[in-house]
Amino acid sequence: MTQNATQTDGSEKRKAPTVPPKLGKKQKPQSIQAQNELKALGTALISDRTTSERDEGTKFYTKFWKHSLGWCVIFPFLTCCCYYGFIASDRYVGESKVIIKQADTSSSSSFDIPLLGSGTSADMKDTQLIREFILSRDMLHHLDTTIALRKHYQSKEADILSRLWENDSQEAFLKFYRKHLTVDYDDVSGVLSIRAQAFHPDFAQQIVKIVQKHSEEYINQIGHRLANEQVNFVQTELERASKHLRQSKQHIRLFQEQYQLFSPEQESGAKLKVVNELEAELTRQRAAINNLRSYMNDSAADVMALNAQITALETQLAVERKKLVGTGNSNFSGINSQYAELLLDLEFATDLYKASLMSLEQARIEAYRKLKHLVVVDSPSLAEEAEFPKRFFNLTNILAVLLVFYGFCKITIATIREHRDV
Repeated sequence: MTQNATQTDGSEKRKAPTVPPKLGKKQKPQSIQAQNELKALGTALISDRTTSERDEGTKFYTKFWKHSLGWCVIFPFLTCCCYYGFIASDRYVGESKVIIKQADTSSSSSFDIPLLGSGTSADMKDTQLIREFILSRDMLHHLDTTIALRKHYQSKEADILSRLWENDSQEAFLKFYRKHLTVDYDDVSGVLSIRAQAFHPDFAQQIVKIVQKHSEEYINQIGHRLANEQVNFVQTELERASKHLRQSKQHIRLFQEQYQLFSPEQESGAKLKVVNELEAELTRQRAAINNLRSYMNDSAADVMALNAQITALETQLAVERKKLVGTGNSNFSGINSQYAELLLDLEFATDLYKASLMSLEQARIEAYRKLKHLVVVDSPSLAEEAEFPKRFFNLTNILAVLLVFYGFCKITIATIREHRDV
């Protein structure tokens, strides 16, 4: 009985953690003993609580990892199987193959203006240009305006993970478009493959047709613009040459009207002929008067008549010579010099006009020769079977990723437990 009473008193002391009363100097050892007992009691309670929580956590982790394969692998894999088997929408692919060619591939000349370069490199750059244009915002806007592409991709018939959301921005729409339309270039053959995905085969084919048509319009627009720039430049030079030619002819006409001469060269030739005839006649008359003076006096009538004729011929000869080589506006020397300059300018303007005209014709030929055309190798196809999503391929990859993730988690948890036990 005494022992039981003692145990009961001890338990009551433990249950009532009251502050012991202040002791005097004689009761100090008992106070220290009571404090030590209280500390031991608190430590035991904390140790018991920590041990119980650790046991509960261990039980939870043990139960979880006992079924971890199901939670980490089997359940997600079955969810993906249900999605791909019953929910995922079919996506059909329309495909077309094109190649860029120019009108004529003959040898180049001085008027060669390739679209983006020369030779095979130019064809490759042209193809890359078309590829970037197909994936651009302009093409996306054209498709959306023409066939309401956004509305099709936001169709309620498609599942929520496959379609474009209604509140998506233009940037998200562009990213979605580039994900569902691919453009591949073959470096060996130079063929450009265009593949478009849609929820209906007819719509996929329609996308490819519009992309192909608009791309051809784009490359023709670039080619025509460069060709027109080339032809316009030569046309401008031709107009300048024609204007110069007209001015040269106008200067000659004004010159002729000013001097009342049709051809100064012919006039000067006629004047020179007159001078030559006067000189010849003067020479004959002088010979005749010398002959008469050999047997007649100077006062003879015949001699005086010849002298009068010789004087008249000399006077007329001086006048004609002055016209040819004299000074003033009436001399043919200055007139011929001016007229020769006008004729030289007219000849230069005529040659320049002929060269410009030939350059224009050659530029037109070369501009047509350098025009680019989009040649269809394979017409847009109409799909009979859905190509996407690739269910077996996707599920196989998902299972592999889940297994790798599961193995990584198992190894990580095992490593953590090992370090905790140590």
